[in-house]
Amino acid sequence: MRFALLTLLLFNGLSALFGGSLLIAAPDGSILGLPLSLLARTPFSDFLLPGIILFTVLGLGSCIGWGLVYRRMWGAARWAQVVGLATVIWIITQVLMIHGIDVLHVIYAATGVAIVVLATNAPGPIPQHR
Repeated sequence: MRFALLTLLLFNGLSALFGGSLLIAAPDGSILGLPLSLLARTPFSDFLLPGIILFTVLGLGSCIGWGLVYRRMWGAARWAQVVGLATVIWIITQVLMIHGIDVLHVIYAATGVAIVVLATNAPGPIPQHR
C-alpha cells in the first residue's frame, strides 16, 4: 500500500511539475498544444497562473508528500490526503471551467482519489529506535 501511494505521489508530482513548467514557459499553451480558446469561459487570459498553481500546489506539493511518506514522517498521511484532494478539486474545477472532459481528467481524478484512499489507510509514522 505504501509503495502504491509513493508511486502515485511521484507520478502526480512529476507530471504536474512538467506540465506546470511548460505552461509557465509558454503561457499561450503552444508547447502543450493547448489553444487559448480553452480559457474562454474562465477568469484566465492565458495559462501562466494555472501553470504556476499546477507547478507549486500539485507538483511541489506531491513531491513534498512523496518525501514525507518515503521517510515515514509525522503528518505524511495528512499531507498526502490534502494533495490528493487538491488534485480532485483541480480536475473538477478544470472540467467545469472548460465545459469539457478528456481522458487525462479521468486519469488524474482517479489518481487524486487513490492518493486520498491510500493515505487514509496508511499506517502512522514508524518510531525511530535509538
